[in-house]
Amino acid sequence: MINSSKPRKNSTSEHKLSELLPFIRMFKQQWTLISLGMLLSMLTLTAGIALLGLSGWFLSATALAGLTALGIKQFNFYTPAAGVRFLAIVRTVGRYGERLVTHQGTLQILTQIRIWLWRQLQRLSISQVSKLRRGDVLNRLLTDIDTLDQLYLRILAPLMSYFILSLFFSCVIGFWDEQLAWIIGLGLLFIGVLLPFVGYLSAQRPAIAVIEAKRQYRIELLDLLTNQLEITMYAALSRYRSKIELTEQRLYQVQLWLIQRNALLQAGLILLHGLILIVALYFAGNGAIAGSISGPVFALIVFVMMAMMELLIPLSLSSQQLSACVLAASRINQLTEQHAQFEYGSVQEQAITGNLNILDGYFGYTDEQVVLKKLNLSILDKQKVAFVGHSGCGKSTLLKLLTRQQNLQSGTILLDGKPIESYSELALSQSITYVEQSAQIFSASLKDNLLIALADGEIVSDKKLISTLRQVGLEKLLNDDGLDLWIGDGGRLLSGGERRRISIARALLRTAPIVLLDEPTEGLDLNTEKQILELIFDVWKDKTVLVVTHKTSVFPFINEWHLMENGRLLNLTVAQGLNNC
Repeated sequence: MINSSKPRKNSTSEHKLSELLPFIRMFKQQWTLISLGMLLSMLTLTAGIALLGLSGWFLSATALAGLTALGIKQFNFYTPAAGVRFLAIVRTVGRYGERLVTHQGTLQILTQIRIWLWRQLQRLSISQVSKLRRGDVLNRLLTDIDTLDQLYLRILAPLMSYFILSLFFSCVIGFWDEQLAWIIGLGLLFIGVLLPFVGYLSAQRPAIAVIEAKRQYRIELLDLLTNQLEITMYAALSRYRSKIELTEQRLYQVQLWLIQRNALLQAGLILLHGLILIVALYFAGNGAIAGSISGPVFALIVFVMMAMMELLIPLSLSSQQLSACVLAASRINQLTEQHAQFEYGSVQEQAITGNLNILDGYFGYTDEQVVLKKLNLSILDKQKVAFVGHSGCGKSTLLKLLTRQQNLQSGTILLDGKPIESYSELALSQSITYVEQSAQIFSASLKDNLLIALADGEIVSDKKLISTLRQVGLEKLLNDDGLDLWIGDGGRLLSGGERRRISIARALLRTAPIVLLDEPTEGLDLNTEKQILELIFDVWKDKTVLVVTHKTSVFPFINEWHLMENGRLLNLTVAQGLNNC
């Protein structure tokens, strides 16, 4: 049974409406679609309200005309009947066009926001991105951006339509009764200001609570699905399921809370609309009795005021969506407002040679966890160097420093004689090929998983891709769908060794003068390991190759060994290198 008690106040309720400004500015690029959609929306609403008003006038006028034989002969039935049909057609066609245009505009805006957000995330270093929870980032990329589609459809468009059409119909009523027009206009203006304000305040906490509950639910569910094997092995499945069930109950609870607030707001809306309708009946009735307006016009005014409900309902819904949009915008802005840890340089040309130098390099994750202590290292072009040492001594960190996934806290790294900070991001990427310890496989075709290694504009033939796959012993992947084979989630699952060979195949497609290998043959059997090592050191005989390893199988291919210990590098003989593997 769902508990309907109110959750305690969430600290995220302090977000400001100014969070929406960056996204409202993006509307400029879709101004044509937004303007057209707004016009069609107002045209549709105008046709609907006018249809009901004209119908009321037509029925009343027809009834009065039918009281006398002369009235029946003189009354023009055809023009108002044609007007009713015309307005009905305009409303139907306008609604279709409005939905088509506004949804197209909204989808374009969401696409624009996603591209913009992705570009902002690309500025961050890998260490910054790694601190973000996977489920939370996914929630911001999907749910929060999807929430922002309400900004135009459910907030801005209804608000603008309401105020413009309220002014328009007040002016129309002013042709017959100026006093009534002022009363109705001010009344509608009062509702248009009061209703969104009250709705925003009343729905702020529950709307934010719903988004937070959905976010937490997505994170917990993704954690369970991603780590299901480990969770099952450690008999923690029931505990994780219980936690998700509690989060689900929490989600139902806050959704019920939001629905209750919505029901109260709708009740208040109906009450306010009823009051304005009574006022319109009173003043229009007095006008009809005094003879200043006719009976059919009295019916027209009353029916128009009844139809104004069509403007008020979207207005009440928009006020409730506003809190959710503000929170979603705030969470996206938190990602985009992060500053990159470092800037890239202006050198656009990739390194020509594989010369590497580290001068007095110092780096530590904390004061207690120092990885490099005044480290000096010189590696010549085309040299093959191995780094050995116990796990956690900083070998992988050294490779990350060379690719600027981390930055030295003091000291200098020279790449081809230039400080590594002087290279642009693209130039540095084209200068160094990095095969990480954990191979990343995307849910995509085999071909796309290989082409991800190439820079924009680089073209490799299918023949070259097939040849590379055969070189690394993955020709069996070509048996079914060839390069179109779908791998990753929803497709062919790869073993650890196959994933490793995919990453090596990517590296073989690149032309960078420096290659960094972090445990390149981990997970491979002895025969495959030997074949891969012979292949890569043959293909890369004219490149500088740095290998982090614990295996002696690389021995025949290495001409310099270094032991990393206590933040320093010790130059080893071949025998010492083998002993430390």
